[in-house]
Amino acid sequence: MEWWNRKSLAIIVAVCVLMYSVVGCGPSTSGLKPLDKYDPLPYADAATFSVSSASLCRAATLCLQHKGYVLDSNNVKTGVMLAEITSSRVIPEEEKEHPERVGGSTTGSALLTFLGIILVVGLVAMLVSSPPKDAERDSEDTSSTEEDSHPAPTPTTPATVTYKYVVNLVTTSLSDTTSDLRIEVTKMELENGEVRSSMPFENKYLNYSIFDAIQEELDRTKD
Repeated sequence: MEWWNRKSLAIIVAVCVLMYSVVGCGPSTSGLKPLDKYDPLPYADAATFSVSSASLCRAATLCLQHKGYVLDSNNVKTGVMLAEITSSRVIPEEEKEHPERVGGSTTGSALLTFLGIILVVGLVAMLVSSPPKDAERDSEDTSSTEEDSHPAPTPTTPATVTYKYVVNLVTTSLSDTTSDLRIEVTKMELENGEVRSSMPFENKYLNYSIFDAIQEELDRTKD
């Protein structure tokens, strides 16, 4: 009876893994809907706001913090701000503009699904063909002697890939009541914390979402 319970529990766990891999690992698109309004707009990395440079810096700082960025530096006198965000997957703005770059998540989901299927099939086969408990114990005693003569392989640490986006905002005073804001973004791909690649990141969805968030912050301050 104990043997049957062990096998039943293993099959239940395997089925749960399979169901999770099929249903729960697909990339979500709900966070991309707010970006649809930027679809017809051309690429832009600068915008003009009807406020002073100091007010624009304050609004931009709050905007970045609300979006989850960590502020590295903020110099109101020079109008230069530097912030970054790190994620285990590409940010929604990149997913919106380049869906093919989310291949890592899709590939992982497909691999997990495949492994889940193999696990279920293997356990069912074991359930059908496994010998009784006493026979299993005799077999384990025999195999343990053979295994002792072979050292266990050294486990390897799987690579962990993360993405870091560094946002550089530069404000320029055009007049006492008008200022310009320019965005420069760098994307870094890290493997186990080490930078594997670094490149300029030009994404209109990120730029426009920052512009709009700053304007909302300015409007909130006026109220």
